[in-house]
Amino acid sequence: MKKQLKSIAALGAATMLALSCVMTASAEVVSEGTLYTLPSTETVYDGINGVEDFFEVEGIDLRVTFSREATLNWYGWDKEQGAYTYNEDGYEWRYAYATINSNPKYWWEVSVENSSNWNYVSEYGIEVGGVSHLYDFKVVQNGVEYPKCKLIGGAYDTETDFSKLEYCMFVLVPVGYDGDITFSFFGGKLENGESVRNDDAQCTFLISGDGSSLNQQQAAVPVWKEDSQGWKLENPDGSYVVNAWYQSPESGLWYYLGADGYMLTNTTTPDGYQVNGEGVWIQ
Repeated sequence: MKKQLKSIAALGAATMLALSCVMTASAEVVSEGTLYTLPSTETVYDGINGVEDFFEVEGIDLRVTFSREATLNWYGWDKEQGAYTYNEDGYEWRYAYATINSNPKYWWEVSVENSSNWNYVSEYGIEVGGVSHLYDFKVVQNGVEYPKCKLIGGAYDTETDFSKLEYCMFVLVPVGYDGDITFSFFGGKLENGESVRNDDAQCTFLISGDGSSLNQQQAAVPVWKEDSQGWKLENPDGSYVVNAWYQSPESGLWYYLGADGYMLTNTTTPDGYQVNGEGVWIQ
């Protein structure tokens, strides 16, 4: 099967990542939730006393844990306010997270079977809780072309503790897609002042197309927004929920959004039900 791979290079906790196309053999597939320590080397510049001296530090470890669910608190930024903004009918999300417990240089690489026509969309601009729409590509499934596939990248950090970062890659593929997707993570080093991938430091996490993926299609979820007038529910397309009941998927509680989009409180809804001061239906 034809594979297309995309590599994302980063300098530690830097806010700028570069993209390039690569073709490499996959390493041994790692298990979900297992901590892996990868060997890495880093060339360090020492400008003490004005003397330029470059030296190499051995044994800087890159500790990585893969998962299909976020382990840090993203506050909903990655899915509801980010990646799912790009949701398309007939497509579903496959994603992988890599929690980084140390901070040398590293690279992402994403491989999607049956894919082609990768088109660059934007640079990877990391923000706290932010995501970036990086590439569009095409997948051919059972003779049908799906041109709206997407690669989305995101990152989260604690701001105060850069020893633990979490990065994610989202891939939007056709519903029922039976091709494999692999997410590889590489350690890095510097050579001649340039960052290069260290192929000896690699973990590859497989999301299989045979139904073993935990990432089935999920509907885009409205997001609560508050202003001086109250609370509103913003849809992924930027519109607001109006004249409708909304059940929170987290708590199961019901709220009513009025004609102006604001949540009703301490009143009777147009269809005759009572809501309390927090907007919750009084059952």
